[in-house]
Amino acid sequence: MKTARELTHELQLERQKLEKIFQESPAAMALWRGDDLALEKANHLYTDYFPRILSVQAADPFRDRCESVYETGEPYIGHEICINGGEFESRYFDISIVRIDGPDKRPYGVFNHCVDVTGRILSRKALEMSQEQFYLALESGKLGFFDRDLINDTTIFSDRMRKDWGIPDGVTVTPEMVTMAVHPDDRELRAAKIEAAKEQRKPYQHEFRIIKPDGTLRWMSSSGHCIYGKCGRPYRFFGTCMDITDRKKASDELRIAKEAAEQANETKSSFLANMSHEIRTPLGAIIGFTDLLREGNISKSERARYTEIISKSAKGLAAIIDDILDLSKVEAGHLQTEQTELDLRRIIHDALDLFETKAKSKGVDLRLDIGAGVPDRICSDPTRMRQILINLIGNAVKFTSKGEVTLRVRTTHVHHDLHRLNVDVIDTGPGISPAEGSKLFTPFTQADNSTTRKHGGTGLGLALSKKLAQAMGGDLSFRSKVNRGTVFSLTMDARVPARQESRPDHQACAPAGGAYLRGMNILLADDSVDNQILINTILSKHGASVATVENGAEAVRRALNEHFDLILMDIQMPVMDGNEATKRLRKSGYDKPIYALTAHAMVEEREKSRDAGCDGHLTKPLDMKRLLRTVSEAGHREH
Repeated sequence: MKTARELTHELQLERQKLEKIFQESPAAMALWRGDDLALEKANHLYTDYFPRILSVQAADPFRDRCESVYETGEPYIGHEICINGGEFESRYFDISIVRIDGPDKRPYGVFNHCVDVTGRILSRKALEMSQEQFYLALESGKLGFFDRDLINDTTIFSDRMRKDWGIPDGVTVTPEMVTMAVHPDDRELRAAKIEAAKEQRKPYQHEFRIIKPDGTLRWMSSSGHCIYGKCGRPYRFFGTCMDITDRKKASDELRIAKEAAEQANETKSSFLANMSHEIRTPLGAIIGFTDLLREGNISKSERARYTEIISKSAKGLAAIIDDILDLSKVEAGHLQTEQTELDLRRIIHDALDLFETKAKSKGVDLRLDIGAGVPDRICSDPTRMRQILINLIGNAVKFTSKGEVTLRVRTTHVHHDLHRLNVDVIDTGPGISPAEGSKLFTPFTQADNSTTRKHGGTGLGLALSKKLAQAMGGDLSFRSKVNRGTVFSLTMDARVPARQESRPDHQACAPAGGAYLRGMNILLADDSVDNQILINTILSKHGASVATVENGAEAVRRALNEHFDLILMDIQMPVMDGNEATKRLRKSGYDKPIYALTAHAMVEEREKSRDAGCDGHLTKPLDMKRLLRTVSEAGHREH
């Protein structure tokens, strides 16, 4: 049996051990005694955290809680309690406070045990902040985030993904819901790619479509990774998802535009090949028959035939160039039309007369059917109307080898002076198949684009005619049956003047021959020597006296110092162009007629010349009859 000394010694050792544990514990501890909870003992860590309690017991941050525990005997346990201010830095603690009773079961005091968890809290907050920044970065990049638990088969969608997929807040996202949202045609491939990513341990990347609850179709681009456990089994699949509908749309539009551009290049290449043929054919005739005329040993009949072929080829070449220029203007949106009173019947007869000889040579009847009530005169663009009719009649005659071509004209009253004009060009040709018809009004395209095609042409006529009809407020359509013929229909509204008097033919103003320009003094400004010779020869043969200059500045000088009845002013010249020269003459008070002479055939070019002060506009290549008529009319007005 141990003696009292031995027991006392062992007790002292135990107390020393307890004191050592108390002082060196990683937790802050303190013992409060009595009703007033006076501090009996606190370890170094406690006093380091709360140094003021040594001098002011009320400074203990847990005072209120300790008093409550002392009075009630109910332990207090608190997690991550923030202790602020004072003389110590704000920190977080896990706290436990218990009451200690004496041997008599009466309260002795309370024991406070505090574990500093500040580091843990700060680390967690840093992680949360990092995650928040990560989510913000995803949001700013319009990226949604998903996280799928493969073990519990649950899925979490970020706010962005919910918005992109049309899933409201509060609705639980399930794998089945995700699968059903994917477009039915894309589900199988998407599932296969996800499984392949799991098995091969490779990143998942796929583009697919979804159908939102409102029926909207959207394209998504998704990327993801699997996380694997120690046994190699995937337990988590997470990644990002982005709405790429706009990008897909832009990509599709770019692809379509690229294909269209490539098709356009092929079409234009084919067109250029055909155009080369169409231009070189009349050009070859012009050059060849001009060389024959130079030989000299030809009869009058041969000379007449050669010159007729040269004239016909040159006019055909000019028509091709006009079509190209007109179409380019239409496609650029710069084509302008006029609204003037015109003789409808004269334009119709003139267009038919152009093809009468060709139709007879093929054994094709050319017929005209004008219905009752069709007015003699309407308000429209005479040049464009004539151009459309010539294209339609020319096409019909070209493709009809037997039978007839009929031009049928009808009008119906709309209201007041507005009538609807319907012009049908009907042929008994081979007809047009649906495949050929689908590209009939496409520029640079023909039904037969092969090098062995039977009929010539540039492939511009019908496309240009339709665009011209639309520019005039109408339209051009067709109907056809293979081996039964074709009908092209021009429909447009036109105003009918109240008076339907036939006006005299202006061509009658120009006599057929003779020196009817005798006594006229004409100034010709043109930098082309060939044009000077040509125009001088034409006018001189009819009695006019012609002076020539090579630039606008010289034209201004001579016009202001000499007498001329008329000036023919080329527009494009060196030193000073024709428009500028005309402006200076008008500004100087020159009041004689000035006519623009230019190879530009566009409406706006005529307007520029008119704005500069010109009285009219003559287009190259020159129509000799029109040139003579214009000069004659100007001379008669002056005299």
